[in-house]
Amino acid sequence: MSVIRAARTVNSTPPLVPRSGGADLMRPPRSGPTGVAPVPRTARDASEHRSKNRLGSRQPVLQSVRRALSYVIASAATCALAESLFDVVPFGAPTVGPDTRSPGYRHRQGHERVGERTPNRRARLSTDQRRSTWMKLTKLAAIAGVSVIALTACGTGASPSPTGGTATAPESCKDKKGTSSTEIHVYSSLPRQGTNTEQTDTLVEQIKNTLDGVKIGDFTIKYFDLDDSSAAQGGDWDGAVEQANANKAADDPDAMVYIGTYNSGAAKLSIPILNEACLVMISPANTYPGLTKAVEGVTQPGEPETYYPGGYRNYARVIATDDAQGAAGAEWAKSLGKTKAYVLDDTQTYGHGLAAAWAIHANKIGIEVVSPNKSTEGFDAKSTDYAALAQKVKATGADVIYIGSITGQNTGKLWKDLRAAMPDILIMSGDGVFEKSWYEGAGDAGNGTLLTFGGVGPDQLVGAGKEWFEDYKATHDGNSPATYTAYGNASAAVALAGLQKAGTNDRYEVLKAVMATAGLDTVVGPVTFDANGDAEGGSITAYKVESGWPPVFDSILSVKE
Repeated sequence: MSVIRAARTVNSTPPLVPRSGGADLMRPPRSGPTGVAPVPRTARDASEHRSKNRLGSRQPVLQSVRRALSYVIASAATCALAESLFDVVPFGAPTVGPDTRSPGYRHRQGHERVGERTPNRRARLSTDQRRSTWMKLTKLAAIAGVSVIALTACGTGASPSPTGGTATAPESCKDKKGTSSTEIHVYSSLPRQGTNTEQTDTLVEQIKNTLDGVKIGDFTIKYFDLDDSSAAQGGDWDGAVEQANANKAADDPDAMVYIGTYNSGAAKLSIPILNEACLVMISPANTYPGLTKAVEGVTQPGEPETYYPGGYRNYARVIATDDAQGAAGAEWAKSLGKTKAYVLDDTQTYGHGLAAAWAIHANKIGIEVVSPNKSTEGFDAKSTDYAALAQKVKATGADVIYIGSITGQNTGKLWKDLRAAMPDILIMSGDGVFEKSWYEGAGDAGNGTLLTFGGVGPDQLVGAGKEWFEDYKATHDGNSPATYTAYGNASAAVALAGLQKAGTNDRYEVLKAVMATAGLDTVVGPVTFDANGDAEGGSITAYKVESGWPPVFDSILSVKE
């Protein structure tokens, strides 16, 4: 990857190309009833009887093939195979087509008088007739082959959908229509305590202002603000609380959208719960790649499939992933002439993933990573003293330290001890500490730190985003929004557009509409989800902490393959 530092441009985003799914199998129709030839009396009669039965048995086959092909060929001509042929009938179920055994089905027959002897309708066929019969069968077989090819080109079975499955609702998505005739519920789950509130207060405000009370046809959206943090975790996210929140939303039949989480580790717990409940989830802040895709050296074995037990995708995010942010940060360090790096992380999902991505890219572009195993080293967030760690880093001769962490992981103390041992060393980090509370904890030790944000900073938005930024300041005493605030607005906009497109309180319809989002205009620019649920395009914003908070904009980092 290379990073091009340039002014932000609006990325063109191609429409979502959903992944194709499989097709169910269809058994051929049963043949119609066959007649029984009279018992032969002579050798010649026996010969004729065998010949008649051989040829006569082909007639019902011919009828059955014709009958099946009348369905298949007609459907292939329009590339719109009836759902009743493939989606409704499972393998082994009664076959498609007229049931020759049903009372409503009759073969065309001549009228017979009661007591009249039934004539033998299977007269001996000539050689030419037999040849004609086989030619018909051969032609029909050829037509069948062409039909199969045509149907394959059209996508036999259910058509693919953006959920990563088929147009047929997965088992977990069947009968998921809301019970209220007047309300649609939208939940958010974010840490509403501790240092996180600087970001999450503004996220909740944007979600509420965008969605609460809005009419969707006969329905009115009702918004529920859930807290996934706890005092036991020092105000940070709590796994047990997040699971309880996800279950609460899943159990509410009128819940149609779940906005969250703020922390990637929390999303690992809630995505599977919501997946089994067919509830779509939209995150404004999760950046760990493994939630949606596998990245060598960064994600864990089994990711992301382990989060989708239903076999389809129900999770999307409007923010860039850490493989992009980490690579951009490493390129930035390289452009500053740094050659030797020590990489640290807080051992959490986000922090470790971001630091690993930075280290991997640094190794690729010629920065020597001198931390253990040429990768990232975890630090103990509960430690009261990092002096020994600082001396260990200093002994390696590193000229840059990269730290992947969130603010609440004792980062203030870590920065102070590192800076005390190495006053002039460059320290870099990501958007997990892009908070005033981080700077208040680090104090002057935070000065000189370079920070990246996995999106476009609020002060760098253009068009509708710039208007939104100015309006926000005007209504908040001149204060600028937090880094994720605009992405909270974008998440709510995606939810609203999905609900409007679905026009119903059916979870599966809402899920499909959200996952198919393409070219939706938002304050952060057009949003298009790829087949994984990741937002296409995007940029990384670079900032420098000079002498206080907030940091100063440096540049836009565009990461390209």
